[in-house]
Amino acid sequence: MLIIGIKRSPKSYTLWFHRQWAIELGIVEEKKSGGWQSPILDGELGLCSKMLQMDERNFHCWNYRLWVVGVYLEKIVQMSEGR
Repeated sequence: MLIIGIKRSPKSYTLWFHRQWAIELGIVEEKKSGGWQSPILDGELGLCSKMLQMDERNFHCWNYRLWVVGVYLEKIVQMSEGR
């Protein structure tokens, strides 16, 4: 559902922030399984790649991608520290 909305209106702050909120909830559940790899975040990076191929000037998507990469790095650091 969210992907359809983002394709229709790729420069909507509301859609990108809602997606971020939903992904944050998914990551909380994912942390319970352990490991540093994240299928959820991998999927989000793939979505960003597709969206940026459509319009590389979409700063909403670039900001979202930056957030996703930051969350991924945080997860890797936490795993390496044993948290």
